[in-house]
Amino acid sequence: MATLNLGIDFGTSFTKVCVRNIAQRKSRLVGFGNSKKNTLDTALLLTKISIQKDGKLIAALTESEWNQQSEKNAINIDFIKMRLANIDLSQEEQKERFKIFEPLPKYENINLNTQVNIENLAIYYLACVIKRVSEIEKSGKNEIRSINVGIPVQYQDSKVAIRFEKVLSLAWKLSEIIPSPMTLLEVQKHLTELRSQTEEFSNIQSIPEVRAAVYASSQRIEGGLLVYFDIGSGTIDVAALEIKDTTRNDPQNCLFASVFPIGVSALAQRVAKRSPVTFDTVVRELENNNESILQDIEKYCLPLVKLPHVTGNKSEFIANKFKITKETIEEKSKNGKLPLVLSYILGQQTISQLTGFATMACRTKKPDVLKSQSFLRILIGGGGKDIQYYEDTIMGTHSAFQQSKKSIPEYIKYTRGLATPNDLDMSGLNDSNFHRFSIAYGLSIPKEQLPDLVLPRLIPEKQEAKFEELPLMDDW
Repeated sequence: MATLNLGIDFGTSFTKVCVRNIAQRKSRLVGFGNSKKNTLDTALLLTKISIQKDGKLIAALTESEWNQQSEKNAINIDFIKMRLANIDLSQEEQKERFKIFEPLPKYENINLNTQVNIENLAIYYLACVIKRVSEIEKSGKNEIRSINVGIPVQYQDSKVAIRFEKVLSLAWKLSEIIPSPMTLLEVQKHLTELRSQTEEFSNIQSIPEVRAAVYASSQRIEGGLLVYFDIGSGTIDVAALEIKDTTRNDPQNCLFASVFPIGVSALAQRVAKRSPVTFDTVVRELENNNESILQDIEKYCLPLVKLPHVTGNKSEFIANKFKITKETIEEKSKNGKLPLVLSYILGQQTISQLTGFATMACRTKKPDVLKSQSFLRILIGGGGKDIQYYEDTIMGTHSAFQQSKKSIPEYIKYTRGLATPNDLDMSGLNDSNFHRFSIAYGLSIPKEQLPDLVLPRLIPEKQEAKFEELPLMDDW
């Protein structure tokens, strides 16, 4: 019987899973279809729970399974990962950035928004994922020995990481005893009993997602500074990294890390809230027509930048590469609603700010290394990698913040780190999809084989940034 390490990329909208045969040192993408050949649909589990009319919870389904099994008027629970993380962020400065999701409705007078119920829902969801994988692997006479779950790097060594490990531990236990599906009351009863037990799994870990991503890309990345973006459905994770000799498993330096809810679905929610369009319309535009979005932004901005009072200077906020200021957008706002194109520009503002902080960290913490590079490499991964709106905004930040005047070299899009590793079986999926599963692959590697990640707070600044050089962080 082969022993496996299970890597769970617990995403905002989709969860991806890889297993690794520890003895053979080979990983495999897990598919959830009935045939041996997978499609993208069978390799992605919706990060959702539905409470059906009979009270049963269904979870960890592919999108096509969900469409077949979910009932109309059921209570659908989304943003499970963000709701769980928000328990420990509720008194921190970033709290409001994660309020893109609506409070859950009551179910039979049960408040689903309490800490214990949010935990229970997350535990049940992950238990369903583990149970599905276990059933697939047992048919091949394989056994899961350890599990890694990904978390944003900024939550490492925090209460969030501790809670995720507690949830994962309880989920593994629950997966071994539950029938599926269960009612909410049955879940509560089982977890009350499991929480009373002192024994915990020692072979579960929360791993910074960027640490997994660095490993996934390390065989093809040269040393030096690099800014990594994971563009997901709910969030963008960004990290400024100093890549060292990966052949020796040297620790990698993380100079800056942040996560912000401006991924594809989260951006669509924000745009739809401020503009006269629906959420679904915005998602379709971003995924299928984003070149048109960029053309509309350019067409709107170019006449405005000729007017001296609407372009940015050192004392004004620059929203995008055309140097349109926030004040300009506010002037065009009517009754709290914005033309669609201006809502997209507000999204660019936030993405540019994240990029600006990450790239500035390269200069303040590793000025000598940065000076030795002709370009600053930008690696874009995640499900939104191919959406041009994000790439254009990220790459345009250098111009927007006039970073050539701040000794930051031009950006260059870096793609070498997105090739499929030799030790990963994509289970029939085309290698062009690897960017969606790179973190799940990295998480399938046992923790002791991953390079250590030195956190930003442990790396001092060598060159302090002046106030006017820093982008202002605005809570859009």
